Amino acid sequence: MVYQPQWHATLEESHLKGVILLFDFKENTFYSNDFERARKGFLPASTFKIFNTMAGLQAGVVDTNYVFAWDGSKMRLAQWERDMTLKQAFQLSCVPCYQEIARKVGAKQMRNYLQSSFYGHMEVNN
Repeated sequence: MVYQPQWHATLEESHLKGVILLFDFKENTFYSNDFERARKGFLPASTFKIFNTMAGLQAGVVDTNYVFAWDGSKMRLAQWERDMTLKQAFQLSCVPCYQEIARKVGAKQMRNYLQSSFYGHMEVNN
């Protein structure tokens, strides 16, 4: 395990509190700005869209040109009330778009992706 104090400074400069944790497979080494905090469990919240995007791309249920079609229904945020590309959905953290990806990937495949990536303790509901 290699402590990376500069990562902590980078987060502080942006007025953020968090942990950066990377694993180098070639070196079999973890790098982090805060190993103690990394051991605690936190909800991934909006950062899960990164994993969800990769799962959708890997499964082939979306691609970089994919467009989420808005069905005209009222959304929690007005900015989600339109058709949008995968890039736009990512930028706007469009929860309904990411729910669509998760449904298309399916619970079984999502569990497999989570387990194979060592993402952590996650429960996937059908």
